[in-house]
Amino acid sequence: MSTLLIFFLNGLTNGLLLFLIAAGLTTIFGVMGILNFAHGSLYMLGAYLSYSFVVQGQLNFWLALAIAPLIVALVGGILEILFLRPIYKQDVSFQLLLTFAFVLIINDSVRLSWGSAPLTVPLPPLLKTSIAILDRTYPVYNLFIIVVAFIVGIGLWLFLTRTRWGKILRAASQERTMAGALGINV
Repeated sequence: MSTLLIFFLNGLTNGLLLFLIAAGLTTIFGVMGILNFAHGSLYMLGAYLSYSFVVQGQLNFWLALAIAPLIVALVGGILEILFLRPIYKQDVSFQLLLTFAFVLIINDSVRLSWGSAPLTVPLPPLLKTSIAILDRTYPVYNLFIIVVAFIVGIGLWLFLTRTRWGKILRAASQERTMAGALGINV
């Protein structure tokens, strides 16, 4: 029974990691109608920035976890403003080609900056430990991922269903023309 529970938790952890990556991708695609091939590359850039902040910059793990996504959001915003906005009215194939070019550029930039060897961020002492589940041990880091994913999921749901901005985003994604007719800057 304990083996089955550990397998379940491992599967849940892996699935929720994919959820964390896909949550941003589906929100962007659902609202803006842009299939951003570079989403995974931006996620990877955030991971490497976190590594640099913790290992080379001697920053706290938690601070790096807060700063790296902000920098990646800034990079994504710049890419959207400078490159994607001018081609919104173009055929969707232009958007796909442009975001695929971003994949190549970001991946090669990361490879040039950090090399091609896999790097891992050293975990803080709190996340290095394990806890006993039945007669087995399970890493606290995996439980941390599960908790963070549930918090992100609930936060995203609350944002989209309970806030004015969320309702506007949902309206714009479901009926772009009607939202524009109601005065929403789609």
